[in-house]
Amino acid sequence: MPTANTSIPPYVLDGTEARTVHARKLGRDYQVFVSLPVDYADQSCLAASRP
Repeated sequence: MPTANTSIPPYVLDGTEARTVHARKLGRDYQVFVSLPVDYADQSCLAASRP
């Protein structure tokens, strides 16, 4: 178990993006990990039709 003097290495989830969402009522931030299709960035013209 890590102690105050040791550091925990960061982790990486390939193909994901991390977004921070703030819950106003709770006053807390949450990290949400999103995995998008590989060609998502190439389909910018379709972005207007996505919810």
